[in-house]
Amino acid sequence: MELFASFLKDFTSVAPSERLKMNSRYEEQAQALVLNLTTTIPDVTFDRLVRMSQGLYPADVLRAARSAHVDIAMTKPDDCATDTKPHPSPATSEWFFTDETASTLAEHLPGRALCLGTPSVASIKARAGDPVTLIDVSPWARERFGLSEPHADVRLGTRVESVELDAQYDSAILDPPWYFPALTNWLRLASSAVKTGGTILIPLLGALTRPSAEADRALITATASKIGKWTVRPNCVAYETPRFERLALERSGVVLTSPWRYSDLLIISNANRANAPERTPSLNEEWIDFRIGNSIIAVRGGQHGSTNTDAGDLTLSGFGPEESFQLDTVSRRDQRVKRANVWTSENTAAVCSDAAALKQLLSRDPRSLNRIDRDVFERVVSQLELSN
Repeated sequence: MELFASFLKDFTSVAPSERLKMNSRYEEQAQALVLNLTTTIPDVTFDRLVRMSQGLYPADVLRAARSAHVDIAMTKPDDCATDTKPHPSPATSEWFFTDETASTLAEHLPGRALCLGTPSVASIKARAGDPVTLIDVSPWARERFGLSEPHADVRLGTRVESVELDAQYDSAILDPPWYFPALTNWLRLASSAVKTGGTILIPLLGALTRPSAEADRALITATASKIGKWTVRPNCVAYETPRFERLALERSGVVLTSPWRYSDLLIISNANRANAPERTPSLNEEWIDFRIGNSIIAVRGGQHGSTNTDAGDLTLSGFGPEESFQLDTVSRRDQRVKRANVWTSENTAAVCSDAAALKQLLSRDPRSLNRIDRDVFERVVSQLELSN
């Protein structure tokens, strides 16, 4: 163990224009919580402090600690991080439960279970021989989680927003991206597909996950109240830290040695089945993931499948005065993320001059590219720090 004081002193924040700005009330809440935890828990480590901070981003835990003038003991990093392969995509919000959490959640899904965006839980149910349906936007869930059981209904590369389901399930678990309208739409879809009296599980973001988190939680529980009675189990859902998040934290000066993202668990009794939300087709501005080795590159904009695009004219632009491609955040509120139309599992991002051309290039087998397109492909891989 070592005192964290020197780290606090030397930590340099990202330029205000390039990072999440906390409003005053949110900042006061964060500082009060950090001060209370460090006061009441002797020798609290930074890892533990983050886990108990109600979803507050680790870099902001650090900022709050510094503002409160507290010293925190930090465990030395052990350089033993392991990555899910292929690497999760920040653009499609691929956070996976820890093994322990996935096993616990699977035990709370009786009968025929519906898993929306939860491949780790579906894998456990399938290996146990339980009837399970998985719907997941990633085409690589089988590879990641060993989903090979022939009796499991596995629908990969499928957007949850596009499916139609019959009310045949006894239970459901969903882990939508933590933004709207996905949160409430996925919940309504699960309710429409679960039999009356069935059980629905959904992680509930912590009260300090973002400045709007308290209002967001209220909206989610209000939707749940229309469905049936609900209870909350606090801080019991743990997520593995994906590669893109670990890199973001390291670039902001934070190193953690254990999973940091925890959430509450909302458990709902499906007494009043909701109407399924209107199905939505895939939109041109949505992210589409492509795979290069174990790296993922997501692209949005441009018409996927367009012809007569010339990759030779394609350029990538970074951010800031140094035109950097590296991000130190995964927040969709960050201006760089809002501007980017390319985002990778290495948490690098860029503005591409021709998204349609890039999509077409990434859709092809690199071995079939002509010299010009091959040069462009290798330049993109190099700029975005991908493994080819």
